[in-house]
Amino acid sequence: MSEAPIYEITSHIAGKNAKVRVYPDRVEWERGKTVNKGLLIGTMGMSALAGPAGVMSRKGAGTEMIPMRSITSVTTKRDSMLNDVVSIVTSGNTIDMRCSKAEAEQLRSLIMQGINGTLTPAPAAPSAAAAPAATNGFGVNALKARVTQGINDALGSAPAPAPATAPGAVPPPPPPPPAPVDAKPADWYPDPKGEARLRYWDGAAWTDHTAP
Repeated sequence: MSEAPIYEITSHIAGKNAKVRVYPDRVEWERGKTVNKGLLIGTMGMSALAGPAGVMSRKGAGTEMIPMRSITSVTTKRDSMLNDVVSIVTSGNTIDMRCSKAEAEQLRSLIMQGINGTLTPAPAAPSAAAAPAATNGFGVNALKARVTQGINDALGSAPAPAPATAPGAVPPPPPPPPAPVDAKPADWYPDPKGEARLRYWDGAAWTDHTAP
């Protein structure tokens, strides 16, 4: 039998909460170590609990189960606005499990796969020792690479230092200030050529447009 369940939910069976687990070869549910077999819902009898075609109980474990080979059908029906009932039918017995609608549909689908022999075991969890040193680019090596790249980028983008001036040398004079810019707004002004007329200034240069 498989160790890890493929699917696990908390259901309501015969008026009690139960942990329901689905394995490739069986369906198990656990309601505590003091399970009363006579409380199983449906027409189940004591003989069915021990028979290969019905429900079986693990001695002292408080766990009951149905082998997939013993299930003849599985159906769902509405129980309330939020819950459905999954009915697992064996030879002469029915076990009802109440759960949410989404859980009921998933449970029914997995059990049908188990009946058809197409249900595969749950994948084993990877061990901590087999985990890679770097995950999603945030490992130690990736962090070192990012820090190194950041330093190189900072050095590459830094401005080049000014050339050193020899001792006793006279530093070069500063560059001349920029020529003043005529900031007059665009408009008609007296012609700068001295003629008795107006010339249009476009805000940057004199134009050929004149007026008397």
